Amino acid sequence: MSINPSASVKFNIGWPVVFFSLDLMNPESMPINWIPLILSFLAYIIIAYIIDVIISLIFIGLEKPDTPDETFTKARKAYFYYRSQGLEEIKVRELFKQKGWKDEDIKKLKE
Repeated sequence: MSINPSASVKFNIGWPVVFFSLDLMNPESMPINWIPLILSFLAYIIIAYIIDVIISLIFIGLEKPDTPDETFTKARKAYFYYRSQGLEEIKVRELFKQKGWKDEDIKKLKE
């Protein structure tokens, strides 16, 4: 078995570009390539963001809407929260009317 002394042994790491290249036959060379490292890092961040957005869109589509009872319970809590914070009855009614609530439904919240 013979070894060719002119052959080089390199370890390359990185995608989409090589940012770490260790040359065993030339140990003086710098193994880290900074610009490709930064470009790869930016590519990873962009890919991670795209994956996160896709996953969020999938889960938003799978989320079930609130039942009328759940909506009423949440609205009732909001009503009493606004009142406990000192907001006047008229202004609370205006807030609910802006969200599409009718007067008779707002009256039911107080009960």
